[in-house]
Amino acid sequence: CALPPTTLSSVFCTPPPSAKKPRRRVTQVPSPPVPVPTLITLPYVVIAKFLLYLDVDALENLSETCSYFDQMIAGRFLTSLDFPFPVNFISEVMSVGCLEKKPLLKLRCKKTKDEFKVFPDMPDDYSEPS
Repeated sequence: CALPPTTLSSVFCTPPPSAKKPRRRVTQVPSPPVPVPTLITLPYVVIAKFLLYLDVDALENLSETCSYFDQMIAGRFLTSLDFPFPVNFISEVMSVGCLEKKPLLKLRCKKTKDEFKVFPDMPDDYSEPS
């Protein structure tokens, strides 16, 4: 500044306060909160690896919790099936024109060993597999 220093404002080469532009107040918008991690928010590879450690009963329970796990588990696998087959299962198989093959995870047998003996008078040593 080439002006003589008569006032304090002229020493610092700043315009008078009325000529300054009002400073715009910057308000920071708060960032959205980080979502709480859930089982569904994990990457698919992690979920698939996690499912390998669950037994069939836990997989069936998990598939009933939401549509994501229902599609991931029950959509790809037949989790369990009773043997001998129930009548409604046999009639359903007979009524459809095309069967969709799915891996079976567990086959349950509701009968006791005695009910499966072909020859009831045969000793247990011969009727049990070795």
